[in-house]
Amino acid sequence: MKFKIIILCIVLNYIPKSGSAQELGDAVNIENEFGRQGKWKLYDRKGRIKQEGNYLNRRKIKEWKFYKYKRKNRYKIYFYECSSEGKELKSIYVNDGTCAYKYEKINDKMQLTTHYNLAW
Repeated sequence: MKFKIIILCIVLNYIPKSGSAQELGDAVNIENEFGRQGKWKLYDRKGRIKQEGNYLNRRKIKEWKFYKYKRKNRYKIYFYECSSEGKELKSIYVNDGTCAYKYEKINDKMQLTTHYNLAW
């Protein structure tokens, strides 16, 4: 409960008085009458980042990062390209910033094109 209150306080401090989309700037987790807007960061129960990306009228758009945690300091970041047609996996990185997999669209399907042999 404390976590939700803290997040709400942080979000309220970023909302400009007029609330217009052009004035939102670097604000995070904005919601108005059209739904979620702009940059969003979502966290798990342990306070670790779970997802980050952009919304436009409640829809995920552009590039989104999804974090998957395995152990204390080990995680993978999944990069997706989101559009009105859904989301497509673009690449997967490990927590030290090394690219593990890359995907490309071939014949209208996302296919693994590059794999780096990394120990997970």
